[in-house]
Amino acid sequence: MKSVKPLTFELRYRKEAQIGTRNKAVRDSDRYNALSDTPAQFNAVKGGYPIVAAAAARLNEAQIRSGFLDYLFFPEVITAPRGEDAALSYE
Repeated sequence: MKSVKPLTFELRYRKEAQIGTRNKAVRDSDRYNALSDTPAQFNAVKGGYPIVAAAAARLNEAQIRSGFLDYLFFPEVITAPRGEDAALSYE
């Protein structure tokens, strides 16, 4: 039987420092410079796409409800098969 190794995702982030004004997000350069490169109390989440995407959505929505988006969180593939590993394996 053919099997494909599942992809593994990790929660990643990018510093944004955007503030919402009149339904529009604007980058605040002073806020950007004041932010740490790593979000406070950041916990890396690894796993399947649904788990990591849900964590990213929760973190992004919490910031947006507060009127800012300091860090944009997103899932990124960390175990993409390459070379011979990309081929199907037989079990």
